[in-house]
Order: sequence, then structure tokens, then C-alpha cells
Amino acid sequence: MNQKPLMKTLAAASAAALAFGSSAQADFLHDDTGLLNPDHSIDFESVVLGHNQPVSNEFASLGLSFESAFANADTTSAVAHVSGNRIGNFQSGVTARTGFAIHFQAPVSAAAFALATADGGQSTFEAYFHGTLVEAHQAPSGISSPVNFYGFTGIVFDELRIRTDSVDHALMIDNLQTAAAVPEPASAGLLLAGLLGLAGCARRRHQAKT
Repeated sequence: MNQKPLMKTLAAASAAALAFGSSAQADFLHDDTGLLNPDHSIDFESVVLGHNQPVSNEFASLGLSFESAFANADTTSAVAHVSGNRIGNFQSGVTARTGFAIHFQAPVSAAAFALATADGGQSTFEAYFHGTLVEAHQAPSGISSPVNFYGFTGIVFDELRIRTDSVDHALMIDNLQTAAAVPEPASAGLLLAGLLGLAGCARRRHQAKT
């Protein structure tokens, strides 16, 4: 068996993996606009949502699902970047739920959203990929400031978990923005390791036959 074509293919794939693995810098975003050039911006108006309605797969056509989520529980309209349909972790008059999460059907490399909580809160934002925590950050949150977009850029993830320690632990989000995923260093490293392993196996098989 001629090993040269296989080795050339593996070498080319390895080089591509290293190129894709060029430095990615994870950044936490907290400003008044969100992502500069999102691939998608979702205001939750494409689906009719009732007051206090549980939300899970209503936005599956947009690549989203939710966990421990409800719609339009708060009728307050005087919140910057939060209006019309919005998704939260509580129902009116009911204690806020823990475990609020956004699941993306396809991995993203950035996501941001407008967030409202009771003033004086400290909110925690966690990005996960296949169930593994890849980035976490804490930041002040409230209902009064227009600087209320939060999110992550520069990493690959498929789930966001959000919680707040505000007085009632309630939160709601609107205007979710996302950017398509790009390869990350960890994925490139795993790919390269796999390719090298395949090369080693092929070489051993060739030596055994000769």
C-alpha cells in the first residue's frame, strides 16, 4: 500500500486545522447596542406569545429553544431595548425559576441580547459548548440603564445560561443577536490530534505488512 497520498492528505488537513486554530479571543460584551454586524437579530415578534406563556420550542424555526422560560410576564414598557414580546424566567406573581437557558441549534461564535432585571442586581452569564462551560462573566444589571446589552464574542458555544441575584431573581431578555460559528482553537487541536493518530495507525499497518 502506498502511504504517500494518505500522508499528503493528512499533512494538508493538519495545516488547515492549524490555520483554523489561529488565536481566538473571548470577550464579554456590555454596551448599549449589542453586536455590530449580527447574522441574525431576533425580537421574538414572529410568534404570537400569550401573557405568562411557557416558552420552549416556539422559536425552533429560528434555531432557538429555551429552558425555564416564560413570555411577557412583565407589562412594563419603559425599559430600553425591551418591548413587545420578551422572554423571562418568571410568571407574574410567581417566584422566578432557576435554570434559564438559551439553546442554539447550531453553534454560534457570538451572541448578545438586551437584559432587564431589578436595579442593583449582579447577573451571571455562562456560555457552554456540548454541556461544557467555556466562558463565564458577571456584570451589574438593572432596569434603568440603557446600557443593557450583554453577551459573548470570540468563542464557540451552543448554550447560554443566565441568572441574577437581584432582589426577586427575575430577568427578561429581548432583541437577541447572533453570529455564525467559526472554528475555535480547541476544536482545531482535537482535529489535529485525531489526524496525527490516523497517520500513526496507517504507518503501523504498513510496517506490519512489510
